[in-house]
Amino acid sequence: MTGQYLYSILFGQLVISSLVVHTTDTLAINLCDKLWVGSIVLYGGWKMVKKWGSSDFRYMMGCVLTFLFVVWVYLYGFFTQSFCFDPLYGAMYHALMHVVSSIGHHLVIFL
Repeated sequence: MTGQYLYSILFGQLVISSLVVHTTDTLAINLCDKLWVGSIVLYGGWKMVKKWGSSDFRYMMGCVLTFLFVVWVYLYGFFTQSFCFDPLYGAMYHALMHVVSSIGHHLVIFL
């Protein structure tokens, strides 16, 4: 066990809100989901900053690269209506974004 209880609580809330978003997409639920995403991004970033000089460089670069990939797929896709926002392949990219972000957060946990 790594003792990452706050991370576990935040991810539990995100899983619940994401399941609700994917079944009942309302503005309030979507904003709540974004709040949980933001809280996990901030917490993961804070944990990375705390460990920046004392952790394995490969883990750090893995965290940074997975974060940049997710931001690129989501934001670039939003502005160009591609990737997650593509009408045909959007769900596939959205799932890929979840997998890559999960890998990145697992790397953060093991820093």
